[in-house]
Amino acid sequence: MPENRLFVWPTFEIGHVATLSHIKTEDNSNITVTTLHNSPRIFRVEHFFSENEARKLIERAVSIEDNDHKLKRSSTGISGYNIDPTRTSENAFDTASEV
Repeated sequence: MPENRLFVWPTFEIGHVATLSHIKTEDNSNITVTTLHNSPRIFRVEHFFSENEARKLIERAVSIEDNDHKLKRSSTGISGYNIDPTRTSENAFDTASEV
């Protein structure tokens, strides 16, 4: 990848499965990336992290107390914390744990 360029995963024909055998997960699975759509680019990523890693991330997310990073309802806009009733997801930002 050239310096100062962002990598963008390429799309292939719909249904194409790429196996990333050079990356091993905690449970020794291969990560796979399946092309679902080309425009917009939509992929299914399997085995990105293990059940154990997911559990640790969830435990960490619900324990964060810092208001900027703790688990809370998603907001909209670029300034401040604005709630939109159509947005129902929640996010937390784990910037400190090993996982």
